Amino acid sequence: MSIVLSSVIAGPQLVAALGSTSIGLIGDAVFTFIYILFSLLVFLTTRAARHSCALIFPYGAGKMEAIASSILAVSFTLFGLAIGSASLYRLADPPQPEGVFAPLLITGVLMAQSAGLYVASIPLAKEPSGAVKAWRRAQLIDALGLGTTMMLVSLAAVVPGLAIGDPLAGCIVAAAMFYTAYQTFRAAFWELADRALEEEVQLLILRSLADSFDAFDTILAIRTRRSGGVPIIEITLGFQPDREWGAIVAHCAAVRRSVLGNVEGASVSVLPATPELAGSWGERGPAPDSSATVAG
Repeated sequence: MSIVLSSVIAGPQLVAALGSTSIGLIGDAVFTFIYILFSLLVFLTTRAARHSCALIFPYGAGKMEAIASSILAVSFTLFGLAIGSASLYRLADPPQPEGVFAPLLITGVLMAQSAGLYVASIPLAKEPSGAVKAWRRAQLIDALGLGTTMMLVSLAAVVPGLAIGDPLAGCIVAAAMFYTAYQTFRAAFWELADRALEEEVQLLILRSLADSFDAFDTILAIRTRRSGGVPIIEITLGFQPDREWGAIVAHCAAVRRSVLGNVEGASVSVLPATPELAGSWGERGPAPDSSATVAG
């Protein structure tokens, strides 16, 4: 919905903005076009990551999302530098913007649309994908930036003494682009860094294990990674041979629920083993991959 509606308005917005002399409105139009590309790439890459063939990509295709996000972050940065440079140049001797009525009208429609879509996309806040979260932040920034730009440009066009408001609006748009680029790349960084989980998430896993420390005898292994934006957590717990199997299964299920409660959107597997079995793994080589043997 965001891609379709924004595409319908983006063309008239850019034409109207280029017909004016407002750097703030031109910056907003450029932001809208990059945002549409951002939305399209997030949509396509998340679908590819979640629907890839499990036989060919057994751990998903999450890096596609990270690479696309990084490309968009670079685009936001480059255009932010261009808009910011032009705005700073105009701050020295700001001209009063002209021909702003039509682009302001279209920008008002776009602002209402962005705000409405941000509210409509609230269910996506639970998505584990970092790119989706960055996309929602960009949507909120776009709505707030459009409102600020409209106010500053309107004052600059009506009051000659407030002509500085137009280049200030351009600087705000450039700052929004830089911030969006930072948030987008930050979301992609952990995917690009060998799909490692952030330290904050690792601490949440340890907290979950600490809450259930009396349910098992030892921690044999904790393997984590991120695939398609989803944290994958595989935990192997050690139990003494004299434990009852039913109690062991119940304890593993309780630990799994605890981790899921602390790490939202994660895929968690908790496997039981005896210390002797773990020792035999160490003699033969690495432990078998739990994701290939047991569904969490």
